[in-house]
Amino acid sequence: MRISILTCLLLSLPSVVSSTVLDPLEIEHFFDASFEIQKYNQRLAGSVVAVVADGKVLFKKGYGYADIENRVEVDPDRTLFRIASISKTFVWTAVMQLVDTTKLDLDTNVNEYLDFEIPATYPEPITLKNLMTHTPGFEDAGTGRFGATIDDYVPLAQYLPEHIPARVRPPGVLMSYSNYGTALAGYIVQRVSGMPWEDYVEENILAVLEMNSTNVRTPMSDELASRLAKGYKFRGGAFAAEPYWYAFEAPAGVVSSTAGDMARYMVAHLQLGGSGEKRILTEEAARKMQSVAFRHHPRVDPMLHGFFETTRSGVRTIGHGGDVNQFHSLMQLAPEHDLGIFIAFNSDPGSASRSHLMNAFFDRFFPQPRPEPIETPEALHASLTDYAGEYADLRRNYSTFEKMAVLVSAVEVTDVDGELLISGGGGASRWIMVEADVFRGKYSNTRIAFGRDDSGRVRNLFSGSSVLGRLDFIDAPSTHRVLLGLVALLSACTLLGYGYRAIFRGRDTRLNPAHVIVAWSTAALILWQFWGLVTGLNDNDAFVFGVPDYVQRLLNFAWVIAGLSVLVALFSVQQWLSSYGTLASRSRYGLFGVAGLINLWSMIYWNQLAYLLS
Repeated sequence: MRISILTCLLLSLPSVVSSTVLDPLEIEHFFDASFEIQKYNQRLAGSVVAVVADGKVLFKKGYGYADIENRVEVDPDRTLFRIASISKTFVWTAVMQLVDTTKLDLDTNVNEYLDFEIPATYPEPITLKNLMTHTPGFEDAGTGRFGATIDDYVPLAQYLPEHIPARVRPPGVLMSYSNYGTALAGYIVQRVSGMPWEDYVEENILAVLEMNSTNVRTPMSDELASRLAKGYKFRGGAFAAEPYWYAFEAPAGVVSSTAGDMARYMVAHLQLGGSGEKRILTEEAARKMQSVAFRHHPRVDPMLHGFFETTRSGVRTIGHGGDVNQFHSLMQLAPEHDLGIFIAFNSDPGSASRSHLMNAFFDRFFPQPRPEPIETPEALHASLTDYAGEYADLRRNYSTFEKMAVLVSAVEVTDVDGELLISGGGGASRWIMVEADVFRGKYSNTRIAFGRDDSGRVRNLFSGSSVLGRLDFIDAPSTHRVLLGLVALLSACTLLGYGYRAIFRGRDTRLNPAHVIVAWSTAALILWQFWGLVTGLNDNDAFVFGVPDYVQRLLNFAWVIAGLSVLVALFSVQQWLSSYGTLASRSRYGLFGVAGLINLWSMIYWNQLAYLLS
């Protein structure tokens, strides 16, 4: 039976005397116990931890293996882990340095700093502050963001103008996490400073803090590459090492570092830019970076100038997480306690481990009473149907076939006995209304809020910095599942029915043989397409280097399927107009004709027909 980390740790460790005075030995006991538990139930290969407080390193340690095959253990001062999107904080630190010297302005149109132009889809221009708060209004794209080899790598100056994402909402309105936006900011640093982004970060951040074991370059130096932990997937009952992924949007996720170096970085930010000669920001710029820049709702955590704010066990923390290539990391600073924690893993599912571990750490060393049971105030007792429906993260694609990912990523909100049940993503949670449009977790102090449009209809769900948009009937995955399920059923019946008649009854003379062959072929191709796309949607890693060959074949056949579907519909009309065949045969053919047209509409909706035109 799987035992929760928090329960085990609370039973096995002595109590903390003070929530603000941390004992390094107790911290070590905590992380030792947590890794022993998680390495089995989360299938961990290795991990590294650094804890800083009061301007010094309180604890750092490596666990497990950086290289399982060669039995190389994790060393907190030598082993580099890919920190993925924590890299973004280096970009925002660089931006604030240039803002501090008046070379950049957060409210200026980014086009003024670029040598190419972001299209003016909306009257409002995109600013650096929009990029910093993930509010530029870009759609997201996951396909082709990495290269499999160094020969595939494309520099920023070439990649960014060729891959401008569609602008799908006005800037400064809603958050939608954007790797492209951060890469754009990194390129702006490069343009304004007059030096490559990597050189700028090395000279103005890494060298100042003596972070000599941190990489920002593509490719890495041989010396640092030899110390990089391998990233592992656990499949077939064994760990399998994955090759390195070369990130095209490098500023958004290229950095690799050790726990020792990340400790220096955390101390600098906790000390408001550093101290003495080891200063990367002025105190004013550091305070600005840690201040609120954007908030969806007064009851949910805000976005700062590059940092995400999260409340953990009543403690305000700021920081960033990262996920890439089987590496998962999290850096959290608690400025009011002068405390910083960095944790990283080099195997899946480390993404879950980092969040569980960070929450357990704050629950352990900053304990709070369990949340009191609550009931909805009498004045708010009403139906919750206003909030019920299907929602999807705004961080998604709208203009290409990647739009289909929403079919497997949406969540459902339902009213169950006066409580909201939010289910999806492999989990479920209950929420109690505590004020208008604001809910508290039934078993936690976490709050979520809902936003309404000008007509008063609920449109968005805000959970910290995450935003989910409510999906209308025509956009809801459940609608498409029903329609595509009907198409699959009728296609299977057509395929089996005509196949059975051809094998056991000879040629079916009730319909034109050409009509039958076209219908049978269309049904076979539709089922082949469905099977391939369902398989592809469940393998995100298959798309990181571009559209996989088998998905390309499926999309290339979309026009063939579309043409055949139209032909089936035309044949069906011809049969009815000429009264050709029996009533039953015409009806069966007509039903499949309708299914083909539904599938045609679906292919248009999911942008499959646009693939060959892109």
